[in-house]
Amino acid sequence: MKDNAPIVFFGLVMEHGILEPFRVQLSREAQREVTETFDAQRDSLLSDRQPIDYAPGYTLEPDEIFAIRDYPLDESIVSAVRKPDLTNDLTPEHIVALAVKALIAGRPSRAEPEVLFQHIEKRQVLVKKRTLFIADGIFHIPKGSGLTIAEKLDAAYTKGTLYFTSDHFLKRFLDVALSYQEATNEQVTMFLEHDLFSPTDLDVSVFDRGMRMRVRLILENKLLSNVTAEQIREIGKDYRIKVRVKDGQIELPSTKKEVKDIVRLLVEEYYSGHFTGVKYLANSKRRV
Repeated sequence: MKDNAPIVFFGLVMEHGILEPFRVQLSREAQREVTETFDAQRDSLLSDRQPIDYAPGYTLEPDEIFAIRDYPLDESIVSAVRKPDLTNDLTPEHIVALAVKALIAGRPSRAEPEVLFQHIEKRQVLVKKRTLFIADGIFHIPKGSGLTIAEKLDAAYTKGTLYFTSDHFLKRFLDVALSYQEATNEQVTMFLEHDLFSPTDLDVSVFDRGMRMRVRLILENKLLSNVTAEQIREIGKDYRIKVRVKDGQIELPSTKKEVKDIVRLLVEEYYSGHFTGVKYLANSKRRV
């Protein structure tokens, strides 16, 4: 976020079940120091990292970062950054009520705002009568409430893409599931009724969250139209996965584990090491 324009800060507050941004008013000295802190944390988050498509459950390497392209950032956040003077101020009551879920920062001067996110936990809330500050060797009780700033950012939204290294805290205030949605019961039924498979009595309840996300990928990429039952059976042999074929159709097994193995075959999660020939199960759909 290298820019001469000042950053505007907001507290993302939970009120009546809805998250809304409230502007954080800062003194000149605080503005300078907090801006420097967020700029440094932004650079630390984004520098020298390879973006990969977000995949729940995938373990990032130190030089990788999740990316959700064309992320639909909430319009209330975009509007607040673009027109901060029209946004209500954060109050001590918000802090004391533990309603502040995140600190966010952005520069109004940008045509497409860059927004930084940092979650707030209960231990970061400083409340009068339970906080002591030391000055000139004497401890004092502050007159008001406050928040401490964490050592790193949770996410950065820039040029339409949301970048982050973990969704653990992020899910508290941003919906990352939008990019990796599960197949509905209707879509699972559509999958089961495809001509690639023999008629089956398999119930959609067999498909857990992970299987449903894979089914959605299969349907969106029309993978079932590009393979034959025989091809899948031959590939399955390489990984000791039994695929039963009759009259050109796959007979789906009755157990969840066996069905999951076939679904994983279809999304190409099994692969062999080039040098050792060792068989692996991948946990990411990262393209190389």
